[in-house]
Amino acid sequence: MALEEPAFVAAAVAAHGDKVAVGLDAEGATLKARGWTTESGDLFDALHRFTLMGVARFVFTDISRDGMLSGPNVERLRQVAEETSARVTASGGVSSLDDLRALTAAHPRVDGAIVGKALYAGRFSLGEALAVVAGDAGGQQR
Repeated sequence: MALEEPAFVAAAVAAHGDKVAVGLDAEGATLKARGWTTESGDLFDALHRFTLMGVARFVFTDISRDGMLSGPNVERLRQVAEETSARVTASGGVSSLDDLRALTAAHPRVDGAIVGKALYAGRFSLGEALAVVAGDAGGQQR
């Protein structure tokens, strides 16, 4: 919706402020929409446009890693965080507690992660993940 109707984002931000998050799903620097079937422009152009609108959070998904348990694209997340003043939630690829450690250290604006398949696959528990991101040494890899 955000990529196809940016005016909707502006209206949502005007009405709801920092409660609005925009998802940016990309393959490289190319945004993908409609279930990743349609190219929707440049990641960084959209990031700048939505930042100027006042979007307070982006959910960035590297679609080549989503659901693959191959590790997040930490470098691209750093680039996204550097190009905006908004907070960034990482999505795609988390496979281990070490991945969560890397995300925690990636950039101060990368302050959240979506973790799905790794939990379902039993790679670690939710408690272990929370301990790692809280800075506790107790989150040992299984």
